[in-house]
Amino acid sequence: MWVRFPSPAPIHYFNTMLTAQQNDVIMDGFLENLFTSISDCIYGIGGECDYADGTLEIVVHSKTFVINKHFASGKIWYSSPVSKPKYYSINSFGIFEESTQKTNLIDDLQKDFLQLGVQLQINKN
Repeated sequence: MWVRFPSPAPIHYFNTMLTAQQNDVIMDGFLENLFTSISDCIYGIGGECDYADGTLEIVVHSKTFVINKHFASGKIWYSSPVSKPKYYSINSFGIFEESTQKTNLIDDLQKDFLQLGVQLQINKN
């Protein structure tokens, strides 16, 4: 099964330090865009998607994914029923990246959905 949705376009920050408020605005925009993109796509396969107060909850094939702002660390936290929880920080290109394995949130989400038999084609442009 193929589901296509666009991801937010990369933003070049040129390695500048972001304030907590700027980081918060970027995380909100990213999560809102992700919600909008995913909600329409997974509806056709019986999935559900809700977003409120910085928390995005996605249910596909009775499996729940949670992506939310972790206010204390200023990172995005991702919890998946098929992989371990991870934290992602925004890098200098506007990509949310996990610091130890250098994976990004969109790729990890895509990989986890694939394990459930749902192939997401995500436009990264």
